[in-house]
Amino acid sequence: MFLLGIDIAKLNHVASCIDSSNNEVVFSNFKFKNDFKGFSALLNKIKSFDAKNLIIGLESTSHYGENLINFLFIHDFKVALINPLQTSHLRKANIRDAKNDNLDSLNIAKSLLFTKLNFVSKKNIECFSLKKLTRFRSNLIKQRSKAKIQLTSLLDLLFPELQYLFKSKIHSKAIYSLLKKYPSTEEIAALKDDEISNLLYASSKGHFKKEKSIELKSLAKTTVGIKDTSISLHLIQLIELYTKQIKDIEIKITDIVKI
Repeated sequence: MFLLGIDIAKLNHVASCIDSSNNEVVFSNFKFKNDFKGFSALLNKIKSFDAKNLIIGLESTSHYGENLINFLFIHDFKVALINPLQTSHLRKANIRDAKNDNLDSLNIAKSLLFTKLNFVSKKNIECFSLKKLTRFRSNLIKQRSKAKIQLTSLLDLLFPELQYLFKSKIHSKAIYSLLKKYPSTEEIAALKDDEISNLLYASSKGHFKKEKSIELKSLAKTTVGIKDTSISLHLIQLIELYTKQIKDIEIKITDIVKI
């Protein structure tokens, strides 16, 4: 059995291979980039090995190795994830005080001899995708929250009376629809009663009553807010874009979980 250890890094990976039957080094310190050309170079390096007689080991540390793991799995190689503590013990046994990239891939290969192997499965690959999606979703939610805070602060300047009428409901489809179509308080104040009430009633699915629409129009007429609308429209569009992206990702997450 041949054991291939790969030391993972952000830009370049290093691979070393040993023959488990005699512990001889087949090759060492083969450096390849974290891209398709690099992966192909590794594939070419190990093409003479029978995939059934080769075990590839990587430390289960950062996300930098996920693409390589997926690549190797697709090409039907047996890939094992190794606890970094196990390779750390080998480093100490070799009396090395610091991490040495020229030897780490060899240590990873050797550690395959002494540990119970956890091979990558299709479920692991799906978990990688799920982890990326949930991480991206979390980031989008943070960005959307930031945009909402910015919009709230801006509306405090443009239309401060709005907060008294809606309080926590400023970020609603009805208000967004109104401000996208009529971004200034002058435009809102100039609307006919039926125009503003019909728009808000439809966009709120009947929750926004005519009396409140007329009250909103009245507040727009007497607002003490400043006259600037360009940023608010941009922020609303940005928030809606984030919301759409979050929903799209949630659909993908649900599809993976169902498998």
